[in-house]
Amino acid sequence: MTKRNSRGTAEKPDAELDALWEQFQSCAALLADDDVDVIERAQASAALSGIPRRAILASARFGGAELIEKAKDRDCAIVFAALVEAGDAWINRQRSLIELAEAQTLRLRMSLMERPDMEAVFAEALATLGETAEVAHHG
Repeated sequence: MTKRNSRGTAEKPDAELDALWEQFQSCAALLADDDVDVIERAQASAALSGIPRRAILASARFGGAELIEKAKDRDCAIVFAALVEAGDAWINRQRSLIELAEAQTLRLRMSLMERPDMEAVFAEALATLGETAEVAHHG
């Protein structure tokens, strides 16, 4: 028979949860010590910092017809193509960083699961961080 939790949704069998917990307890760190500095340097020197980022944001003020018209000029078309390449590279870096952050916030959350006061710890953390964190935490 499937167990149900207080919300009425199916719970995983204890053996499966125990196996996941054991796996978490024995997993390695996501990053080596040097990786943090490498990621920070890459973010600081990213192709979309400064002028290219501002140019992409500025170009977002134009509608499709205006962009098409501007792209008829070869120099402008080359700039657009450069912004596309820089933007794609930046997006891929950001995606990787988001995936890392999602994995690590899950790991941090799991590390708190054995605390009997976990909800109180989150409440205090949110109070410390202020309203911005509360909005982000509750979606």
